[in-house]
Amino acid sequence: MIHLLKLFISPESPYLLTYMLQQSDYSNQLLLQWVLRKPTLHAVKKRGTLVLTNRARINLLVSYGGWLVPPLVVVALLLAGQSTWWLALLLLMPLTSLVALTAVNALVQPIVNKSFKKEIDRANQTLSGISAIRIAVLGSYGKTTMKELLTTILSAEKQVAATPKNKNVLISHARWINTLSGDEDIVIFEYGEAKPGDIAEMAQLSQPDIAIVTGVAPAHMDGYGSLEAIAKDFATIVDYSKQSVYISNDSELLKGYLQPNATYGVDHADKWTISHVKTDITGTSFVMEKGKRRLELSSKLIGQHLVSSIALCVAIADSLGISQEKITSAVAKTKPFEHRMQPYQLNGAWVIDDTYNGNIEGMRAGLQLLKQLQAKKKIYVTPGLVEQGEETQRVHKKLGQLIADAQPDKVYLMNNIVVAYIQEGIVENGFEGELFIVDDPLSFYENLELHVASGDLVLMQNDWPDGYV
Repeated sequence: MIHLLKLFISPESPYLLTYMLQQSDYSNQLLLQWVLRKPTLHAVKKRGTLVLTNRARINLLVSYGGWLVPPLVVVALLLAGQSTWWLALLLLMPLTSLVALTAVNALVQPIVNKSFKKEIDRANQTLSGISAIRIAVLGSYGKTTMKELLTTILSAEKQVAATPKNKNVLISHARWINTLSGDEDIVIFEYGEAKPGDIAEMAQLSQPDIAIVTGVAPAHMDGYGSLEAIAKDFATIVDYSKQSVYISNDSELLKGYLQPNATYGVDHADKWTISHVKTDITGTSFVMEKGKRRLELSSKLIGQHLVSSIALCVAIADSLGISQEKITSAVAKTKPFEHRMQPYQLNGAWVIDDTYNGNIEGMRAGLQLLKQLQAKKKIYVTPGLVEQGEETQRVHKKLGQLIADAQPDKVYLMNNIVVAYIQEGIVENGFEGELFIVDDPLSFYENLELHVASGDLVLMQNDWPDGYV
């Protein structure tokens, strides 16, 4: 009860509750789980802001209304000369605010669902009138990068539209579909999964011609429960794809549940071979060959792990009839996406921002790059990973081992519930650098320049969302 009082007694608390409900995708269950984790107001209130949609405005009014009920009752009792229970009533402020918000949210949800169904039905009608090739991108990691690469490379000769930013759930797809003009040659859907059945639900709407499954890794384990459940959900895409399904050759687990038309990996993409890979802080180059055909490609993306994704996009572009010259030119235009292996300079140091990363395979790839690159000092920063479920301890111990293997000079770990597991892996693999535990992550990131010097190389991976504070 003490942590609830600390959390909700402030006038900011109704806003915070409404913000966290929105961050939890309006799930009462997730909101209550967050409350039970005993968060602190100080840790959360400085991070994000509430998006004031109509639903958020209603919830904000309800949250403040519930919060104000106990003090209003106290005032009424005092005016009536009844002052015995006023303190006890004030202690109910956290509970009345939470109850009011979750109750109204539960009442509103059926109305929202009905509205969503109308938008989805309309999207089905819109899609029936569009003849564009449809491509679905799904997987535990690398989806957005693959989507953006496809968009850039296929746009060399085609009219391409893709789901924007992180709009990767069913209702977001429906709303986006309803904005399409009908003149598109290719439409690309990024699928975001959270629980069994999500892939089938999105595929029923988008009905892709081509599907790309980037791989399986621990993610959204709170919803899936196991890696096998994730793989099975991804495998349902074969029931809806009309032409081809491509999967990463590295995903042995996925191969056990679906048979793709083709695979892609570090040395091939469909029937193309990959060789002569070179990468540094400024970009990556490689060669693709198929029979007597040869493509020499250069991209501003960094990291060998991205070569396979670029190569698959090239193979698909070629299969759709885009010329070799246009493909080569388009690949040259590809560059790091925001917070995804995005390099920038800070006081003479190079910083690689990979904070959108949220899976162990992406962490592995980034740490391999850190090990390969040259620098005066190498610095690694991470809070770890969320939603790892039963894999939490194993994944974070593995992360610690990967960090030690990369041999950075300094490691900064954000202090949270997984830090001990990361430390265990670091120590186990004989890390010889300096290790720091950061109690105030926001302050650390805002003052990063105080921790770096000219010639240093910093890799920052993943973020720790408010819902997990």
